[in-house]
Amino acid sequence: MSAGSFSLNGNIEISVDTAGTLMSNGITYIGNGSHSQALVRVEGVGSTFFSTSTSTGHFSVGRIGQGTVEILDGAELVTAGIAYLGETLTGTGHATVSGYGSKWSSSNAVRVGGHNSQSRGNGILEVRDGGEIVLASGAITLWQTGTLTGGGGLVQANVINHGVVAPGNSPGLLTIDGNFTQMATGILEMELGGTGMGEFDVLRVLGNVNLDGGLSLSLINGYTPNEGDVFQILETSGVLTGAFFGLAEGDVVATFGHAMFHVTYQPSTLHPSLQEGVALYVVIPELSAFSLMAISGILCLVFWGVRKKT
Repeated sequence: MSAGSFSLNGNIEISVDTAGTLMSNGITYIGNGSHSQALVRVEGVGSTFFSTSTSTGHFSVGRIGQGTVEILDGAELVTAGIAYLGETLTGTGHATVSGYGSKWSSSNAVRVGGHNSQSRGNGILEVRDGGEIVLASGAITLWQTGTLTGGGGLVQANVINHGVVAPGNSPGLLTIDGNFTQMATGILEMELGGTGMGEFDVLRVLGNVNLDGGLSLSLINGYTPNEGDVFQILETSGVLTGAFFGLAEGDVVATFGHAMFHVTYQPSTLHPSLQEGVALYVVIPELSAFSLMAISGILCLVFWGVRKKT
């Protein structure tokens, strides 16, 4: 199916499968009405969605209202101009690239949760289960209302995070083949469900990492922290600079019960097998002197009471 341009303004669903082709040579708006809930699903090996216009903003998912594009099970999305997810204040855009061989190939930048210079709508880019997004130029910019998520996905691009990066399918591994820069408003959200491989989130960056902003931790799957537990949550093959805001070397990131999760930007100091990046380690402090004194006092009172009775 081919069109000069198209704008999906209502509750519309378009599906492309069995090696089919959808081509737009002009404006491509998926969700362009205040009450729209538009979906384009491209599924299966050989199925392709082309947006060939090189004009800025001609590919927009959730421009006004809600828009979703799904690239599944070996299908491909090809975009030429700068692409947007949640471009305007009233837009919510969601793109999913899932399944081995599934790919979003972009000749230009991708903006998630906003326009060229600021946060606007809500945008989610989900790359998981062998899916990948590949940029020939530009970067993926996550504005404050933008999120990058997915486990088992590959992002071949530089990523600039003003919003949220949340690796994992509770939990999982997200790989960025490029540089990762987290800005002051950015947050890295990590889930910890155990110390084994695949039991906690990992962000793997094959380029350089520059950190600022926040680090958020949550425990899942009934995990109970133990003294000495270690998690390398961020790996880099390049150079790590910066730090999470307010978190110097060895500072406590979060406390769950009595377990204190400390951060280190020098993981190899915990174990020589760990590489450059960021790791967490658990400390469960011994009872404080005050607590010991209080317990000793209670035991003395109990002993005195027993002696008085006898």
